[in-house]
Amino acid sequence: MARTIFFMMVTAKCVCYICHASAALPKQRNIERHIKSMHGSFDTDFLLKSELYKQKLKEFKLQLIIQQSYFIKPNTISKAATVASFRVSHLLAKHKKRFADGEIGGGGAFLEASDSLFDSFKNKNEIICAIKDVQLLHRTVRCHIDMNNSDLADQLTKDITNGICFSLQFYE
Repeated sequence: MARTIFFMMVTAKCVCYICHASAALPKQRNIERHIKSMHGSFDTDFLLKSELYKQKLKEFKLQLIIQQSYFIKPNTISKAATVASFRVSHLLAKHKKRFADGEIGGGGAFLEASDSLFDSFKNKNEIICAIKDVQLLHRTVRCHIDMNNSDLADQLTKDITNGICFSLQFYE
């Protein structure tokens, strides 16, 4: 029987620790076939409950985690910069101010962005890079405000369509 311990599920794919190849489907037969065809000598080289086997398993897991971390961190930083940009755009639209007007509502635009940006940072260089990544050009802010407006209009239309009835109240 093949050792399925050398496979790990990574975003709905079954990935081999040894060669980092993915199996077509996470089924026992596919995993056994992969181990027999690609790593046939592994069973003889590394006995099942030996120290060398355990050491190799830890090494393979660490390699895969390190490889994945190269992609996860930049994606997280980029997402945080986009969220911060949308939050600043929302704040500017809410206060009907341009970015050039300076302080907004007592806290400022960068205080609003700081919640999203600085959650996982530990040193100043990363913080400076994160501030540089926030896109606050007037076209970008206008585009984000337009996207927020269109999303709000879509939500209202959907709610009105799905509602059984609604009432209106007017003031003279």
